[in-house]
Amino acid sequence: MNFPTQNIDRRVFHDGIAGPEEIARADQFLDVFLAQDGSTTRTCEAIAGVPPTIRVLRQTQTAEVPRIVRDLLPGATYLERFSSMVARGETMMDNLVYGIWDALPEAMRRDLASATVPIGRMLDELWVRRIALPASSSVELWERLWDSVGMPDARASRAYTVESPQGVLLVIAETFRAGMRMKPLALTGTPSGSRCLSR
Repeated sequence: MNFPTQNIDRRVFHDGIAGPEEIARADQFLDVFLAQDGSTTRTCEAIAGVPPTIRVLRQTQTAEVPRIVRDLLPGATYLERFSSMVARGETMMDNLVYGIWDALPEAMRRDLASATVPIGRMLDELWVRRIALPASSSVELWERLWDSVGMPDARASRAYTVESPQGVLLVIAETFRAGMRMKPLALTGTPSGSRCLSR
């Protein structure tokens, strides 16, 4: 299933950066984003100062998945979802998510079907942990994501599993975009809205 999209600015993470000090500062922030093991949705909200919007680009069920997905999630048919996290007209990150549809909690299946809820919000009520995948195992996931959204950027990408007590629930690939470097609302002259973050 493909969803209609609007023109949203998407740039590689380091776009527009010049000079060693500015590059080093951007790398410092990027390393924090890549290392954090909590909700990326809440990280995006804290940076943007407003709740980000999830834009689902394509969501389908497929048997054709990267080998790492089949190794981690044995099954016949997989949920495949391409999406972007957007705020203030900029893409903050692009995402690719895999899961076994019938193995997902009912509430998560309902939220996925709505195509309006970020994955981080779906996981709020679940006991899960995120386990990073090595870059050598992530490349095929990243390339699948970039084939859909464009703008390859391995330096700003990561992949990980979301694991519940019953085992691997999701396999996720993310590429952070220049929107993660957006100016605070206070510097743009735009008043911030409610910033009541979910836990």
